[in-house]
Amino acid sequence: METNKKNVVHASADCFGGTRVLVVKLDKTYQCAPDAPEVYKRPDMYEKVRKYWRVSAKRVERAMYVLGVFKGVVVAVYKPKRWYPVEDAKLFSGVRYAFEGDPVNDSAFLGWDISPLVKGQSPVRYFNC
Repeated sequence: METNKKNVVHASADCFGGTRVLVVKLDKTYQCAPDAPEVYKRPDMYEKVRKYWRVSAKRVERAMYVLGVFKGVVVAVYKPKRWYPVEDAKLFSGVRYAFEGDPVNDSAFLGWDISPLVKGQSPVRYFNC
């Protein structure tokens, strides 16, 4: 998805108000190189955003939305219906989580630049969860 730069908002920690949001960074899956490990190769945006995250099972259950972020900009928003554990020794070690949900294509969050909130190495950030 191309980002609509005129809608980009520079975010602060309170920008989500009381909305419970899980932000996932798509740096390794959004534009995946052909020689990337299989775990990062995903056919579409939904698959890129929904799985394989090391998260707190309790906290993700409280999330109203999952925001997929690439280079600090929100490129996808989903409303999760259910979270479940995933184990696949071929792709990763330990248990990770995935969700089933619906896209929110008219979300006000789309296009937001939340770079200040997603600094650092962690691919997951919780807000109000």
